[in-house]
Amino acid sequence: MILSPLKPIFHCLALSQPGPTKKRNEDALLLEGKVHQGSFRLEHKVRMIDGEPLVFAVADGVAGSPYAHIGSSLLLQLLDESFRKSPTAPANLRNRLLELQETYVERGRKMKCRGTAATLAGIVISGEQVQIFNVGDSRVYGIANGTMRQLSRDHTELADMIESGAIESIAAKDAPSSYLQPSSFFMADGMHSLGRVYTHTMTIDRTGAILICSDGLIDVLDDDEIAGVGVGKMASWLSLIGQARKRKGNDDITMMSVVRR
Repeated sequence: MILSPLKPIFHCLALSQPGPTKKRNEDALLLEGKVHQGSFRLEHKVRMIDGEPLVFAVADGVAGSPYAHIGSSLLLQLLDESFRKSPTAPANLRNRLLELQETYVERGRKMKCRGTAATLAGIVISGEQVQIFNVGDSRVYGIANGTMRQLSRDHTELADMIESGAIESIAAKDAPSSYLQPSSFFMADGMHSLGRVYTHTMTIDRTGAILICSDGLIDVLDDDEIAGVGVGKMASWLSLIGQARKRKGNDDITMMSVVRR
């Protein structure tokens, strides 16, 4: 008798907390095909199934857009629907995200929430590959040996300035918050053009532990501070959020780690 090899298991830790001045949490999180929003703490073990990629993502409703809390949850619902209809991870993930913008417009019209907008960041795990994707300024990190490296790419004016050499990355730490580029978020508006889409593929052994988070965390805490806490304990994450609040971090904070066991 030939035994089939056990499928990889991923340990997932997720936490979200609305900003202290917010009426509702405008962040949302996709885990095991379910969209979570509000204030929550989750711990799941997820096993791969043949032919079905695992999708983990965080969406952040764009402040100032109408129904921002609906915008983030709707975007993740549509992302999940997209992979359920066509579960095989495509070679060109960018096309799937561009199609997602079109669906977002159609569903937003039906739900009468035209103009709602959200950023998106996440990963698709298929076999030994991890596809990293983001639109906007929510981020994906890889953490290994106490250090953290950004795997996604911010679509902000500040990130563009760093890339062009107009400002050094060290000086950028003290720079004021940067605006999103107009084409760097999903918007339920037929006139909106989504142009800033980032995707990258890596083998899973090169990513280390993966952290996906909204900008509410990274706007007030340095990468080294986050990496020092690690990804394995909820109590440590709660202390990290407490630290962010002490520094006047009033935005919603959502974070999820994905670790292969």
